[in-house]
Amino acid sequence: MIRQLSSLIFLAAVVATAIATSFDPRPAYAADEQAKAAEFEIKQDALIERFNAAKSSLDIQAQAIALRELRDLFHDVKVLEKEARIADVDFMLRDLEQALTFPPEKLASAQEVQRLDNLGAASGNPEQRLRHYRQALELAGQVYGPTSFHYVAVELGIAMTCVQAGYANDPEGIAAASHARDTLENLGMLESRRLREAHSYLAFLYYSGQDYANALSAGERAIELYGTTDDKQHNDYLKLATALTHMTNDAGRYQDSIEHARKILNSNVPLRGKKRYYYARTLRFYAEAKGIQKDFEMAEAAYEEYLLIVDRIIGFPPAERLSALKELSAVLKARENHDRLAEIEQEIAEFQLPPDRSPGPSEQETIRIAVKRLEAEALFTEARNAFNVEGQVTALRDVIKTNVELKTTVDDANAAHAAYLLDDMERIAKLPEQRRQEAIESIKELATGTEEFQEEDYASALNHIEVAMELARNALGGESYHYVKAEVDWAESTLSFGGQEDRDQGLAYLRHARDCLEQRGAVTSVLYLKTMTLLTRYHIDREDSGATLETGKIATSLYDMEIINLDNNYSLMTGYMAHYLNKIGKHRAAGLYARAGALGNAPKYGKFSMLYARNLQEFTRAGVGLREYGNCKPVFEELLRVAERNPDCPREKRIEYLEEYLAFLKLRGEEEPLDEIVDKLAQLKKPLQKSRYSW
Repeated sequence: MIRQLSSLIFLAAVVATAIATSFDPRPAYAADEQAKAAEFEIKQDALIERFNAAKSSLDIQAQAIALRELRDLFHDVKVLEKEARIADVDFMLRDLEQALTFPPEKLASAQEVQRLDNLGAASGNPEQRLRHYRQALELAGQVYGPTSFHYVAVELGIAMTCVQAGYANDPEGIAAASHARDTLENLGMLESRRLREAHSYLAFLYYSGQDYANALSAGERAIELYGTTDDKQHNDYLKLATALTHMTNDAGRYQDSIEHARKILNSNVPLRGKKRYYYARTLRFYAEAKGIQKDFEMAEAAYEEYLLIVDRIIGFPPAERLSALKELSAVLKARENHDRLAEIEQEIAEFQLPPDRSPGPSEQETIRIAVKRLEAEALFTEARNAFNVEGQVTALRDVIKTNVELKTTVDDANAAHAAYLLDDMERIAKLPEQRRQEAIESIKELATGTEEFQEEDYASALNHIEVAMELARNALGGESYHYVKAEVDWAESTLSFGGQEDRDQGLAYLRHARDCLEQRGAVTSVLYLKTMTLLTRYHIDREDSGATLETGKIATSLYDMEIINLDNNYSLMTGYMAHYLNKIGKHRAAGLYARAGALGNAPKYGKFSMLYARNLQEFTRAGVGLREYGNCKPVFEELLRVAERNPDCPREKRIEYLEEYLAFLKLRGEEEPLDEIVDKLAQLKKPLQKSRYSW
């Protein structure tokens, strides 16, 4: 029997070829097409936004206009899945253009279909959502018919709700998804994105009811319909591919399981957000399949990479990690790898599971609470901007309440951060008027300093931050949230232009800020991320490899939670961490960090492209160190392209890249492009000629 995971909504499974983490830097578009592709995305997003706004206001004519322009855009450009996109737009347009011919009473019914659909989509309660969808479905059948876009769209909404609510093998959800599937297939829309949604929902509904044969059939058909690279980065695709690997693995179809896993493990999936969980669990199921096939070498490599990934996921379930350690132990015994086995068995013996938590809310309830948290956070921001102390206190209490209700390790830390800030605001509310104004003035001075820092007026920024620190210390104390925040901002400013004495002071401030935040449990906050990032940059500046690895692991893990957007700091840290890990022989960990940095948002052009280049270089070094060469050549080629198009790339670095590529080609016995690389090296190593006109 196929075993089920703790959550039937989150299904897992996966597989690979070689386990040096894969990534291919070659772009989906040719270089001369990338600008056009970017322009297309901007236009497409604007039209979709217009359409959604028109749908919210029930303006059918405006919806039709936006869709016609979108269809014309698809016709005019080279776009992936062009015909399928046009067919989906035409499917919607048929309903809308028909509605525009209706008499007023029937047009009002068409608008009512959309109003009910909007209400269903906005509801956080699954039963309430289904009531709206049922009403919309009945009316859509009367207005447009059972093979119309609106009818199919509402059916998919019903199926999605049943999946999200965990309604196992729900007859209503299965009937809705099945009819939507049949309608789309009968209309010849075999590449429609809605068709793959129908198959996906059927797969999860069947699986939750232990109807594994139908679940596999629907899931494998859905996977076939994910045609593009971009689509395969979506969480829905990763969730489905992971589930299929799990199902085929447990059904004894190990090679099929491996093939499904390759769809994830041999792709450029960034290991951030939910994608980390899918990827990690994929590795674990892959390792299981390889172990059963007696391929213990690959099983060991997969388990080791799994552990490296989950060690960087804050709040990852400890029981899952312990289970994987025990599975790895069995593989190591089979391989007679006694040294590593001793390490793992010691870790298992010392492993302590935390006390069981009470069950968390359902997925739908989680969505409802998360919406309330967002509302509370928005009210806090509004009060903060108005320097409204009492408003901030009220909003922060609601932020804490919603985080506690979500019942996860990460949400507990979010609540702790809000509680730290709330302590300051409650104290400010009770202060005598003069000290209250000092505290508020501290907040204003810090905001001014932050603004001037962003404008690169570092000296003025530092003056305002120092005033803020003094006021916060006097009004709230040296352990207060606002004083700690000022310490971090001071350290950031001095890193940009301060001397060695200032940097020593900045490092001391950051260590104090880190200790205060950790003591309060505020270890998933943006402020803690900023603190650990700056500490890592200070350590890099001092060439302190051990400290860089220690703080960098925490900082990059927080970035991977997607609590803020990636910036150049991320690729800077991953590049140096990969460099230090390669130097001490930890090539698998180095490869993971280098891959993460290369897939981050480091610029590929201009002076900051050297951050991208460092990650590419360390990725190739990790691959060579592991003797897993499959991805090295395209990465070397991308590294050379980066160097050639960046005028700021030092000559010594270009020589270094070429020499390492040459050594790799010789190691692999490859003749192409060996001669070309030799010639380029010879040219670069020639002595530079002075200009005859220089004096």
